[in-house]
Amino acid sequence: MEPVRETLLAVLVASLVVVSATPAASLPTDGADDRTWLAGDWHVHTNASHDACAAHNVPRLLSDPSDGCGDGPHTLSADGATRMRQAEARGLDYLRITDHNTLGGPLHAQANYEGPVTLVPGYEHSLPDAHAGVSSLNLLDRGIFEDPSEASAIDPWIDAVQGEPGGHVTANHPFSGGSSAWTEGHSDPAAWDAIEIWNIHWLWRDEVTNGFTDASNNEETLDFWTHLLNQGHELPIVGASDNHWLATTAVQGPGQPTTWVKATEDTPTAILEAAREGRTYVTWDPVGPRVALTAEGPSGEAIVGDHVPTGEEITFRAEVTAGAGERIRFVSCNGLEHESPPGAPVAEVTLTFAEDCWMRVDLVTVDDLGGSGPDDLVYRAITSPVYVG
Repeated sequence: MEPVRETLLAVLVASLVVVSATPAASLPTDGADDRTWLAGDWHVHTNASHDACAAHNVPRLLSDPSDGCGDGPHTLSADGATRMRQAEARGLDYLRITDHNTLGGPLHAQANYEGPVTLVPGYEHSLPDAHAGVSSLNLLDRGIFEDPSEASAIDPWIDAVQGEPGGHVTANHPFSGGSSAWTEGHSDPAAWDAIEIWNIHWLWRDEVTNGFTDASNNEETLDFWTHLLNQGHELPIVGASDNHWLATTAVQGPGQPTTWVKATEDTPTAILEAAREGRTYVTWDPVGPRVALTAEGPSGEAIVGDHVPTGEEITFRAEVTAGAGERIRFVSCNGLEHESPPGAPVAEVTLTFAEDCWMRVDLVTVDDLGGSGPDDLVYRAITSPVYVG
């Protein structure tokens, strides 16, 4: 057995504990306003999901087998309140629980968890050839949405979700099994509120473990998102552990990766609004690395999700804290614009764009585990863009 797979198998067998993580005390700055960066996980499962069982067709100790595994001896997962406590132990500010086609997880968390972590109710809807992360502020009262009749009806279905208070739809893991509708033209990316750019911890992905885990090709998703940006779509990013099983929680638990949102307050309303506005970036875990991307020119200062004018000289600045020797890469519609030496805490590039464009920052290290990414890179952080034009 290859060393990486052997290590991961050992984790599957032995890792039934949650690692503790505390966000960095020294946070990067990106402009003075009344918003705060909040750390969370955008997509986590509980024992309410059908695939949290030892096998999908295992006999359940429930009257309704479609309602997940419950807490019987066959479950491989945890209930909603336990997930919230795991998030709290890791220093997260919010958790978006998204079970398959059921609200069992967030309902359990709402009834049984009292603590500092904000619950963002959601679920993962199985669409025709796609998985969508769904949230709305009234979700736990109204229930899940009806299925669209066919793939061509996905966008009207998205409109219905977005018509609810706080309605938010994420295109989940576009290059994982069962999600081809996102990549094959069955849905207009302009309809999506966000794209899940980073699904599962970067070292717990199919192209590294050679099929040992569920397919989750983040490099393909990164290329796809870049293509959509170049087509003119303004599409924020989120990341998610997609954690189902207790056995993988140590290496793929809540916050691995972490989605940071810059919100006016720590409430579901503000968190969903910040994500919709593109005030997001994704990091390796809650500890970091943290990164702040700003853009400053004659018209003022901007952060991720904002616009700066064409025709002005703009200085893009990235400030990193809690780093581990990453290289700072400024990537635009023209490709790689600038790359810092490893470990630089700050980097800048000054450019003037004559036409509409965008700028994001990637923090990367060299992949020594056999990954297939561009230049064999492991991505440690990725920001939503600042838009030009």
